Amino acid sequence: MGKIVVCGAGGLGREIIGLLERMNSDSRWEIVGFSDASASGGRTIRGYPVMSEEDLLSFDEPIDAVIGVGFPASREKIFRKFSQNPHIRFPATVSPDSHVARGVELQEGTLITGLCSVSPDVSLGRGVLLNGYNAIGHDARIGDFSVVMAFSLIAGNVNIGSGVLVGAGSIITQGLDVGANAEICSGCVVVRDVKDGAKMMGNPARAI
Repeated sequence: MGKIVVCGAGGLGREIIGLLERMNSDSRWEIVGFSDASASGGRTIRGYPVMSEEDLLSFDEPIDAVIGVGFPASREKIFRKFSQNPHIRFPATVSPDSHVARGVELQEGTLITGLCSVSPDVSLGRGVLLNGYNAIGHDARIGDFSVVMAFSLIAGNVNIGSGVLVGAGSIITQGLDVGANAEICSGCVVVRDVKDGAKMMGNPARAI
């Protein structure tokens, strides 16, 4: 039986613990709890201990880790920090009630939570988070550590750069390019390409 830990003990981390419990009916893992920068002695959440980041960094046996924070820069920071320990692995994790079509490419640390639909020949980079009720169209590309929040729709042939935040309830229409580190605010309808680092708001979305 392998071990698994959630990196981050906030709201998303607690959701992920519930997801791992549902996925663990065959006892594939020992869920060892959380790792968090604000860990204090003896703290527990839902009966699971919260270890410090230093404790996890010093782990000396194989352990899988799931990144339990929802901001692109934080996901990248956690991934890079704990990748220093060769015992820590970041498997792609997919909720059993999501649908992932054939030909989808999942990189290290990809997390697909509940009730997502990922169409054929999509590519999801390292540390990507699809945070529930997302629909990703065919041949879309989502770059490393980007986050798609709940109830968002990304149409086919969309290319999203690394470090992008797509806010809840957003729509990105067919064939567009979204530059690295852009922020798509909640409820946006994106109908034109987005530059690197742009912050978009509205319907149709405009840079602010």
